[in-house]
This record gives sequence, structure tokens and C-alpha cells, in this order.
Amino acid sequence: MSMNLHLSEGEEGPEINLWQTPTHITDMCLSYDSTGKPDGGMAGVMRRYVIWVRNHTNGVWSSKENLTAMRERVDDHLEAIRAVKDPFFWGF
Repeated sequence: MSMNLHLSEGEEGPEINLWQTPTHITDMCLSYDSTGKPDGGMAGVMRRYVIWVRNHTNGVWSSKENLTAMRERVDDHLEAIRAVKDPFFWGF
């Protein structure tokens, strides 16, 4: 069973839609330290998730239009998650 990364506005707030993450990406983003908390706190999780999302524009593209569309999708998604005032990430 895969474990996806989730985000909410605070621990009890509404969930914000993230892109479906493979289990190994969820593990990387959460990256628990020796105390059982994510390395760098929630800001660290956000930073690692943003890096993963940005990587969706890497590689060879069949057309400039497809790449431009993906860049816009990435930018829109990152803008939405950066607007979350009290980000709380978890894996499920």
C-alpha cells in the first residue's frame, strides 16, 4: 500500500489538495529526525515537496506548448500551497 503526502491548514484545518506522491517521495518529504519529527519542521517538508513538484518540468518535452502548460500547472500549484498560513503535513 502506498503512502501519500497530505497537507492541511493546521492540524485540524481543512485539507489542501497535493499531487499524489509515491511512497518514497512522501518518506523523503517527511524525513523524520531522531526525535520523530520532520527534519526542518513543516517548512522543511514544504521545501522538499516544492523541489519535487518543480522537477515535473525536467526532461524532454514533445512540444514547447506542453512544457509551458506544465510550468503553468506547477506555478499555480505552488502558489496555492504557499498560501497556506499554518501548513501541517502528514503521510497516509
